[in-house]
Amino acid sequence: MAHPDVIAAVTARLESNWNKSAILDANVEGDAPESGSPYLRLQFPASDKGRPIVNRRLYREEGGIRVVIAVEIGEGLAKASAWAEEIATLFRDRKFSGVRTFVPGDTYVGDANDDGNYFVTALVIPYAFTFTG
Repeated sequence: MAHPDVIAAVTARLESNWNKSAILDANVEGDAPESGSPYLRLQFPASDKGRPIVNRRLYREEGGIRVVIAVEIGEGLAKASAWAEEIATLFRDRKFSGVRTFVPGDTYVGDANDDGNYFVTALVIPYAFTFTG
């Protein structure tokens, strides 16, 4: 799991720049909104913590930010792809609150995208975060 400062910074950046849907709590599994409306969910599935930077009391964490995008099933790929591109642009090669993000990967499209009332896909944004030990 990511450093708490990474989670806070990424959540704040997304919340201050995104108004198209609800943003569900990071790393908390749960139900979709009762209204059936679209949503985003932030996940921080993996990070490599504590790689020291030589001759300093600094450590570098590298990991991935997974943004799950769930849109109405009838909207499908077109809306999810458009949202993914907007989110990718928001985080592509940026630096904010000590977090450095890189070029996001492609979104996943396949049979598993159909999830009941939602078309669900995700993109992963690699990041690095330097902190003191």
